[in-house]
Amino acid sequence: MADRSHDNPSNESTRTVTAAELRDADARLEKECARIASRGRLGLVLATVGAVLLGGGLLDATVLHCSTLNLTIVLGMMSLGMVLLLGGGIVTALAMFASRKLGPGQAAHQTRRRVLRYYVIIIFLVAGVLAMAYAITMRGSGAVTG
Repeated sequence: MADRSHDNPSNESTRTVTAAELRDADARLEKECARIASRGRLGLVLATVGAVLLGGGLLDATVLHCSTLNLTIVLGMMSLGMVLLLGGGIVTALAMFASRKLGPGQAAHQTRRRVLRYYVIIIFLVAGVLAMAYAITMRGSGAVTG
């Protein structure tokens, strides 16, 4: 009869993981979660500043009727606001995609939820700026009076 001990997977030696290795892995996961959450927060801050600059520029250019000198400043403010809003959305989206690779742990799940919450807030910021631009456009065209 042939020796089939090499076919049996129970004969393979298994490596035991020590408690110190588990703590190190948990510490690395926590550090990565904190880094990704921080990146998402940075994107939210950039997008918020961008939305404020863009909304303020829209308001100043249309409703407050700024002068020609101020118009250059306002257009620069609006373009910087667009760049910051777009950049903040991209940074947060990259953090959201990075959070998908964290694994199934509780800290990873909380990080994914936090970054997704930041991204939803950015979507509402963009929607708010677009709604304000639409309202200003409709008011300026005479479609809405008041």
